[in-house]
Amino acid sequence: RSEDPRRPPMEEVGENVTVKKHSSMGCAVVSLKDPRVRDAILALLQTCSDVTINGIKVQVKPHTEKDTKAEIPTDLLVAWGHKVEKNTPLSEHELTKFFDTKHQEVSHKWAMEMQEKARVAEERARQQKLLEEQQKQQAEQRKREEQRRIFEEEMRRRSEEELQQRQVEAQRKHAEEQRRQEEARRIHRETQAKWINDFSWAHGGPQHAAAVAATAATAGAAAQQRSAASGTAGALTAATVSPASAGVAAT
Repeated sequence: RSEDPRRPPMEEVGENVTVKKHSSMGCAVVSLKDPRVRDAILALLQTCSDVTINGIKVQVKPHTEKDTKAEIPTDLLVAWGHKVEKNTPLSEHELTKFFDTKHQEVSHKWAMEMQEKARVAEERARQQKLLEEQQKQQAEQRKREEQRRIFEEEMRRRSEEELQQRQVEAQRKHAEEQRRQEEARRIHRETQAKWINDFSWAHGGPQHAAAVAATAATAGAAAQQRSAASGTAGALTAATVSPASAGVAAT
């Protein structure tokens, strides 16, 4: 190949890069499609102490415009020197293969990072969904417990009301029975007094009537005591039965 510096650079187009080699200067310009890939490859190579392509040590840096010195975002300048090129030429094919491989490494790394981000996002979403489901179940459990508490309180309130109603009814019946017995005793006393009065006047006069009245009064007092005792026992029985009945109702 001619070493004329005016000779056009040799170009090779790879899968993801284009290499333009200047043989007389021992350098080449590598163009990539995506500036982000170029920056990633440059950062990757800068972490290495030496960059070697096909056994030849090279330097890699951003490429700039000759006139404006402005950096070209998609291009890299690869230099190894014209003396090295004269003795051990570095072909554009090897350059293309090297940077295509770096492009693949960067793309693979990005793909793995994207997959990892997607996995993390999916796991985070799964955990969030699980947390929401747990919170929903806990809320439903609390709701059921609250409904059960309200139901039990209502049943207890009804049971207490029924017990109170039974006690009031028992007391009413007891009072009614006492009034009935008192009325019966009053009628009995009046009837008995009338009968004694009529009988005494008919058979013995006032003295005999007084003696008969005293005997009847004693008998009436004894009957009244027995009636009172019977009423008290009935009330105690009603009070005893009512709580038991209330317990059955509550159950």
